[in-house]
Amino acid sequence: RPDLSEDLLHLLVVGSEDRRKAIGFVLDVIGELEDEIRDRIVVHKVGAESNSLAEKRLKEHASKLNVNLRWHGKVEEENLIALEQHCDALLFPSAAEGFGFPVVEAMASGCPVLVNDLGAQNEHPPQSCILPAFDKSSWKEAIVKLDEERIARGSSFRAPRVDLLDVASAYSNAIIGHQHQIAYDTVIRSNPS
Repeated sequence: RPDLSEDLLHLLVVGSEDRRKAIGFVLDVIGELEDEIRDRIVVHKVGAESNSLAEKRLKEHASKLNVNLRWHGKVEEENLIALEQHCDALLFPSAAEGFGFPVVEAMASGCPVLVNDLGAQNEHPPQSCILPAFDKSSWKEAIVKLDEERIARGSSFRAPRVDLLDVASAYSNAIIGHQHQIAYDTVIRSNPS
């Protein structure tokens, strides 16, 4: 279990520091929250660094905005899963993705997700997890709601979101394998040799 204080809101961002991942946007949104709320938030950044200058830029940006950024860098898979299981939400505002694996992986851990209504990441979660692209007001409102939910449940960590577990189960190896089998069978039947 990761070392997470129960009296803080723990938000996870996963990915490189590439600008399309929009980690700076997350910092801007949190930086605009009321001090009392912002001071209760920890942003956990996980992902192999693209370069040290980008890391330095984001850390300085967080510091300037008084955002508590905990930099994990590259972590073992079991540590990432533990963060997904225990953080209050994954924030994934990426401007472009090929698939959006972090979103599906977080949902498979029962972790709430918030994503921009863009790219491939908006194809996976339920509508309640999809926010207007780069609309700071909507993102702030969603984060405040997460904080209110955390306060309402007291000192205990959040329960897994069963609806997200169900959505993620559609990406299991067995289901994907079966879908590939159907696709290959269709191709073979339509192209007899």
